[in-house]
Parts: sequence; C-alpha cells; structure tokens
Amino acid sequence: STPYDDSKKGSKKPVWRAGFGSDTYTQKDGTVITVKQNSFVSKEDAIRDLNRRLETEFIPRVKKSVGANTWNTLGDSTKTALTSYIYNYGNIGESIIKAANSGSTRKLADAVRARAVDNNGLNSNRRNDEADLIESDMTGPELIAKTRERNK
Repeated sequence: STPYDDSKKGSKKPVWRAGFGSDTYTQKDGTVITVKQNSFVSKEDAIRDLNRRLETEFIPRVKKSVGANTWNTLGDSTKTALTSYIYNYGNIGESIIKAANSGSTRKLADAVRARAVDNNGLNSNRRNDEADLIESDMTGPELIAKTRERNK
C-alpha cells in the first residue's frame, strides 16, 4: 500500500512502485493512476492493476516473443512461468526464446534456471521456481529422463 523507490543505483529520479511492484494502480472504474510518493494503493486496486497488466502487457509480450505457434503448444505451468519471468525482466531474451522454440521443455527449464545467477543471484529462488513450473509440464521422454536422473 505504501510506495517505495525502485530506481536503479545512482539514478537521480525516483521510480515509485506499490502493489505488486507496479508503477501504476487501477481503480474500480478502470482508471489507471501513476504511483507517486504519497499514493496509497489498496489491495483491490493492486490486484486489478496486476490483472490488467497481465492481460494487456505481460502475456501478450511473452506470446509475441516466442511466437503464437509456440505459445499455443506450451502447457499452462510453462505459460505461467514465462509470464512471471517477463514480469520480472521486462523481456524474454534470446536464450529463453531459442529454448522455448526448440520444443524441449527440458531445454526451456534449463535456460530459465541458468538465469538464477543474474544480479548476483538476487532472484535465484524465483528463477528456480519458474524452472520447476516448466518442468511440471514435461511429458513423455523428457519426464522419464528427469525421473531417471533424480533416481540415480
């Protein structure tokens, strides 16, 4: 509910965020407001804003990045993981796009997990959780290989 400054180190201008790390909040009537230092963001406004941004920004951005054909083949958990990833990074990045388009759930999970070291591991738990979500969509040979690896 209380805004915090999320500007990069050394930045001269504050970037105020609240709710789910957003610089906006969405009122009941649909009005989108920019977060300011003295804003108060209710839980309801934050949830509305998150849902709005998921539907209008993040999901479409992932779908465009990996391509509609690839997006339509992904399992729900993988879609959720990639949406979380783009929410955090702002973009998908070539290594993730390439892995997603490979058709291999294993390669995609590994590509996301490889990013756990970014920013000195600041979001390592999040990257590993996203990779675990992707792995939960494994089927057939990939699932068998993962099970065998785990049982060694």
